[in-house]
Amino acid sequence: LQWKDQDIDFDFCSIADAHEICREILENAGYEGVEFRNNFSVDYRDMEEAEAGNAETEGDIEKLNISKKDNWSEADNHYLFEASAMLNGLPVKDTGYFTKDDYYVAGGQILIGYKEDGICYLTTEGLFDPQESDTQTLLPMEEILNALEEKYRNLLLEEEVVFDDVELIYYPI
Repeated sequence: LQWKDQDIDFDFCSIADAHEICREILENAGYEGVEFRNNFSVDYRDMEEAEAGNAETEGDIEKLNISKKDNWSEADNHYLFEASAMLNGLPVKDTGYFTKDDYYVAGGQILIGYKEDGICYLTTEGLFDPQESDTQTLLPMEEILNALEEKYRNLLLEEEVVFDDVELIYYPI
C-alpha cells in the first residue's frame, strides 16, 4: 500500500490532534519522550484499491485465513504514525537484529494507528529499562569520522560515499 499524501486531515479529527492523542497514549504506557518520524493519512479508497490489486494473491490470503473487507467506507480512514522509543533523551535503534549467535535483539520502533473510534493498531518492539548506569565518554566527532573514512577507504565502490547526517542513538545489545 502506497500513501499518496501524508498530511490529509480526516473529518473525525486533524492529523495534528491524532498525533497528540497517540503521543499521550504512548507516554502513559511508559514510552518516555517518543520521537515521531513519519505521519501517514491512510484513506479508505487507497486501502480498497490495494485490496483489489492483491486479487492475484487471493489463494495465499485464503491459506492464511485472512478475511477480505468488501465494504470500505470513511470509517476505515486512519492515521498511522512511525516513532522511535527514547531512552535518556536519545532515540533507540529502530529495527531489531540477530546477533552472531542467532539471539534476537529488539529495536525501538513503534507503529500506532488512530481512527475515529480510537487506537486501531499498535506495535512496539522494545520498552527498555537500563540495567546499569555505567557512564561512558563519547568519542570526539572527528575521531568517529576518521574511523568511518578508514573503514570505507579501501572499498571499491561505483559511487562516492557521502555522510551528510550523523545521529547519536542507543544500540541495544
